[in-house]
Amino acid sequence: KDLEPSRARLRRYEPSTGERRMPLESSALHRSLGDALEMRSTISGAATLILEQAADPEAFEACQEGDLQVLVCLWSPCVGGLSFLPEHLLALRVPSSGAGKSGKPSASIGAVRAAVSARLPRTNAAPPVAIVALTGEHSGQVLADDEAMLADFGITAGDVLCAEVPDSSGAELQSTELVERVQNTARLAFNHPDRPTAVEEFQVLVSKRAPLTELKARMAEVLGIGAEFFHLRRGRRTQQLKDEAKTVSQSGLADSGSVFVGRGP
Repeated sequence: KDLEPSRARLRRYEPSTGERRMPLESSALHRSLGDALEMRSTISGAATLILEQAADPEAFEACQEGDLQVLVCLWSPCVGGLSFLPEHLLALRVPSSGAGKSGKPSASIGAVRAAVSARLPRTNAAPPVAIVALTGEHSGQVLADDEAMLADFGITAGDVLCAEVPDSSGAELQSTELVERVQNTARLAFNHPDRPTAVEEFQVLVSKRAPLTELKARMAEVLGIGAEFFHLRRGRRTQQLKDEAKTVSQSGLADSGSVFVGRGP
């Protein structure tokens, strides 16, 4: 059956981020595709388009120039985890609220929270929905400041956020605990300072965001000696990690799988 033009529209699509961009205006449909997509270069370009259909033209998602796509996965208390049901995976169009620290257009956290809340069945007594970064350098962090921009946290169109309705008891968000346990926890093997060749004798779990002082304190409990009596190195023949205020990640240990323990402060 032929598709009525009023019930279909073309949109440019960015495969790397899954972003659906502004629909092509109806006036552009009478121009060449290259002109409509502003591909004026003499060198052949490439563009990906998607065709959207709707039973009623009024049912199409509203799009405004400057809107940004934000990917949000809803936390399901029923399964105690992220829900991957289609209705719980949201590709929201959120208005740009200005420029972040990078200078690029970005949406405010408050705008994202409002867009998510509009899609959730909620009561007036329910606490505000929490927005948590699932990907990027700030994964696991609660984005609480409604005035802040997503770009301030390095969040772009390809990143994913989680939306979780907090427990009324004030307990820690389950999504942050999950990210911390799965993505932000490092398992490090280490030796006793008196047995430098037994590099996998002990193991410790530590947050990648923890300072080295915390890592040493945990290792000291396992070793049964004071943290002031040993130092850390990335390897047996590398330099001592003297700045113990740095985090496990900043020190280059997060993905190494091991850390060398030497005798002496």
